[in-house]
Amino acid sequence: MTNFIDDVIDGKTKLDEIDDYVEKWHNSDSHCSVSEYLGMTEEEYFLWTEDNSNLKYIVLAHKNNINIKELLKTE
Repeated sequence: MTNFIDDVIDGKTKLDEIDDYVEKWHNSDSHCSVSEYLGMTEEEYFLWTEDNSNLKYIVLAHKNNINIKELLKTE
């Protein structure tokens, strides 16, 4: 199954389309959490819900295979 984070990295979707993925999760019969459905850890999901501007850093962390906390320390 594809997820939001992977789709952004692969150029299949844009950051501002995350709400569409959340809506798909609500309408699905998926048994995973919304964070898993989006391709995020619970920590990353919390960071995104606290501040939407963190989304670009979450994607960047995944793209570069580094921990989001480590990435945010450098920003």
